[in-house]
Amino acid sequence: MYPLITNPPTTPLSQHPSCQPLAIQAFMTKLDGFLAAPDHLMLPHTRLLLSSSFRRSLQQRTAEAVCTVYKQLHDIVHNPTHGYTDPSSLLPSDPETNAKKKKKKKKKKKKKKKKKKKKKKKKKKKKKKKKKKKKKKKKKKKKKKKKKKKKKKKKKKKKKKKKKKKKKKKKKKKKKKKKKKKKKKKKKKKKKKKKKKKKKKKKKKKKKKKKKKKKKKKKKKKKKKKKKKKKKKKKKKKKKKELNYKINKNKQ
Repeated sequence: MYPLITNPPTTPLSQHPSCQPLAIQAFMTKLDGFLAAPDHLMLPHTRLLLSSSFRRSLQQRTAEAVCTVYKQLHDIVHNPTHGYTDPSSLLPSDPETNAKKKKKKKKKKKKKKKKKKKKKKKKKKKKKKKKKKKKKKKKKKKKKKKKKKKKKKKKKKKKKKKKKKKKKKKKKKKKKKKKKKKKKKKKKKKKKKKKKKKKKKKKKKKKKKKKKKKKKKKKKKKKKKKKKKKKKKKKKKKKKKELNYKINKNKQ
């Protein structure tokens, strides 16, 4: 049918088997089905296209091609030279009226879009106002919070200062106590040292005394020994003398 519509022959098309009224009716039913659900008759390869804009342009071009074919067929059927009886029943919808309807629909859509845009703008403005109000409230809250924080910080600082002072006082007290303890310890140490020194001195004295005693004993012993030796010597001398005397007597 398509080549006959694009290049119509000189003979009437109603006599041609592919352009008879029954064939046109079958075409119309298919076209209605396509218009009712165009996605079902689309090739599955088109779904594999990645870019959505390219897919949309392809759909628009197919729709435009179908419209042009329908317009050509409408002109041919309504032309009396091709010999179609009752063409209004075969093709009831006029493409021009449809185009006008489409234009009207488009205008309505545009108006609706404009209204929607206006509503959106109003909503946006309202939202902006609300946001501004919220921001102001937030700022006020933040200011209040900051003030509270500052007050808290001041209080904390004061508390810290007080704590520091208390700590310093405690430290001072501790230092004083430590100093006192150290002094006491030093005193104790000194006392202990003194005691030790005294003890050492006593020990030394005792040792000296012992040594002296020992020396005295030794001296006494030596003296005794010397005396004994002297006595022995004296005795020996006496004996010698006596012996000598005896010997001399005997000689005489």
